[in-house]
Amino acid sequence: MHINIFFPSLLLFLAFHGSASRERRRARGGAREEASTGRLAPPSADCRNMRAYIAWRTKKREQVCAVTNKWMIRTMADSHLSHLTCLDITLSNIVGGPCLDPLISPLYASSFLASSRYNFLYSAHFAKLYGSSGWSPSPEDRQPWLQIDLGRKYRIVAIATQGTFNSYDWVTKYTLLYGDRPDAWTPYVMRGGNMCNFPVTCYSLCTLPGNWNYYQVKRNVFHYAFTAKHLRFLPMGWNTEGGGKIGVRLEVYGCPYDSYVVHFEGNDMLAYSFPGGRMHTMQDHYAVNFKTLEKDGVLLHSQGLQGDLVTLELKTGRLYLHMSLGSSTVHATSGMTVLRLGNLLDTQHWHYVSIRRRGRELNFTLDSETERAVLNGEFGYLDLDKQMYVGGVIEKDMPHLPGKVNFRGCMENVFINGINVIYKTMYQEPDIRLAPKKKKMHYTCRDLLWRPMTFAGPNNYLQVPGFFRRNRLAVKFKFRSWDYTGLLLFTRFADELGSLELGLSEGQVNVTLTQPGNKRLRFAAGYRLNDGFWHTVDLAARDNLLSITIDEDESSPLKITNPFMVRTGDRYFFGAEQGVTDGAHFGSGCPKTNNTGRCVTKLARFHGCMQQIFIDDEPVDIDVMLQRKWGRYTELLLGTCGITDRIYTDLGGEERGAEGRGGEERRGEGREGRGGEESGREESRGEERGREESRGEERRAEEKRGEQRRREEKRGEQRRREESRGEERRAEESRGEERRAEEKRGEQRRREEKRGEQRGCCFTSKMNNSVGNQSNNHSGLRDCSL
Repeated sequence: MHINIFFPSLLLFLAFHGSASRERRRARGGAREEASTGRLAPPSADCRNMRAYIAWRTKKREQVCAVTNKWMIRTMADSHLSHLTCLDITLSNIVGGPCLDPLISPLYASSFLASSRYNFLYSAHFAKLYGSSGWSPSPEDRQPWLQIDLGRKYRIVAIATQGTFNSYDWVTKYTLLYGDRPDAWTPYVMRGGNMCNFPVTCYSLCTLPGNWNYYQVKRNVFHYAFTAKHLRFLPMGWNTEGGGKIGVRLEVYGCPYDSYVVHFEGNDMLAYSFPGGRMHTMQDHYAVNFKTLEKDGVLLHSQGLQGDLVTLELKTGRLYLHMSLGSSTVHATSGMTVLRLGNLLDTQHWHYVSIRRRGRELNFTLDSETERAVLNGEFGYLDLDKQMYVGGVIEKDMPHLPGKVNFRGCMENVFINGINVIYKTMYQEPDIRLAPKKKKMHYTCRDLLWRPMTFAGPNNYLQVPGFFRRNRLAVKFKFRSWDYTGLLLFTRFADELGSLELGLSEGQVNVTLTQPGNKRLRFAAGYRLNDGFWHTVDLAARDNLLSITIDEDESSPLKITNPFMVRTGDRYFFGAEQGVTDGAHFGSGCPKTNNTGRCVTKLARFHGCMQQIFIDDEPVDIDVMLQRKWGRYTELLLGTCGITDRIYTDLGGEERGAEGRGGEERRGEGREGRGGEESGREESRGEERGREESRGEERRAEEKRGEQRRREEKRGEQRRREESRGEERRAEESRGEERRAEEKRGEQRRREEKRGEQRGCCFTSKMNNSVGNQSNNHSGLRDCSL
């Protein structure tokens, strides 16, 4: 009995193992064949029908080669894609070190999690490179994902994928999310910001190229390394020929990452004292990782007695670097240089900052973006006195400090010329000074459990239940968006008492309350709320009273008193998709499925992010929603906000940057200001330009609205003319009908007269016959035949 079970299982295992080994040999044999021919076989989609070269340099000469343990990086030869050069270089040359450890292969099955599985043989833990199976989700899974817990934090430099073994199942493109926690994600964006156009895919995220068959390995080397403990793989496209479906085996490569973290609460900071009491350097390197929910805060600051200055700070969600090597007393020139990078950095995601200086040459890096500049002035040395402040300043007298707001959030591995300041702080070394009367600092990142969600698809919506037939309604949420219009919230009252709608229109929150028998109530609150920052909406309503507060400004809530009744419904719609339901047309902001007439609006669907949603003072629990126990959602990305500093909102690829909104300063201005006063004047001029651009934007918006009104009036005039001509045609047709009826009646009268004449003729003839006139001469009589 046991032998009958054991031997078939052994044979099945050997068959799978042998097939996997043959697959490895097949992939390597194909690579050796490619090396001998000097061409890619088969080429990828962007290399197809183009000349492709694989070259790598040995110590003495160049030769053509392609080996599977080498890594392919494609670079464009020109903007017209007429040539494509494929350079084969090792990962160690890219990342500057041997950071090549496979991270998924050693993991146990408990480290894998998926949204669903096709069956047991396609479970998540089979998704290992060169494995004998692979992961495939259920066909009913509309938003599949594969999640991997690496066990600790790693520095990740590359990813490799295959299709499911011996099948037609492989993924052609995918999105990679990463994070420290399994409920907070950051999307990886490729170099050049090649984000998908907004409605083309479900999410406004970058996609990575996948496979073209099941056995060959597709490797993607990240142009900047990132750190993560958790990974989430989102299939965005897959093979459908031959009955194919989603299928993947994968591997990620990297190396262990030592993390030293400190949490700042806004009233604490630390200072690192320089050896010898001062720092006189020709070259420097500062590096820090940070994440925060605040738009403003000082990260690093130090200054010298000779006017030298280094300040790294957040201002309105952007990262500013102020640096001066000193001002000349002979020449009236200032040494101050101001650089800025990034936008919307208050997302509670980790951001890596690096500042490298050699003389006056400076490289300022934020994540994958680098700004290169030459510092102003005539000096090449940086002279700083006493200490470098981290997270704010301890002393209040800092005349050269641009910002005064202390940092609130987490910092990781703060390096000052090779010295890890947080490591020294953890071990209380004597060159670290903390703020006086400060409690013990926290060396873990105390994340707030705020789970954002991204509305980015053409059919996105969120439906949550509420308490039924209450006489008080309370809704509170946060949102961020670049769009001018979009449905934020819709709910229908109980007992057919009407509906309540909140929508974003021209940067304001418009509230519309509709009830039968009463005049529709409309009003607006807020100003320029489509600037990409988080904004809070707090709405409360009861009988005859409605109030709304924007951004928690309790001093100026908008209150409306009007006769109406409030009886809460059982459903609340956020965002929503475009569609037609149950034969009735609903506006483009309501779901076309599972609607049944509960949502009716004319607003467009919402594109952006939401978080901290409260219905009747009860929070919307995303974890419960993930388990599908209550509520509904479609095409939402939970646990992350996919908005960055630019976003695409239509198929035409219209780009709206954060810089294009009413006077925000343009990115790429390498230097701002020439000294303190000149910097102030420049900022003043910038503010004036901003106000002018804001007025110009308003004028353009007003002109656009006027043009729309004129077009509407013109179309209305055309419709009226068409209606008038239609009325004339109908009147003419009516008159024609009357004429034809009159002619018909005249014809009938003539027939009647003719018949009367004939009847009279016959009567006269009969009378003549009756008196005996039997004459056969009838020539004078008319024919009386009828």
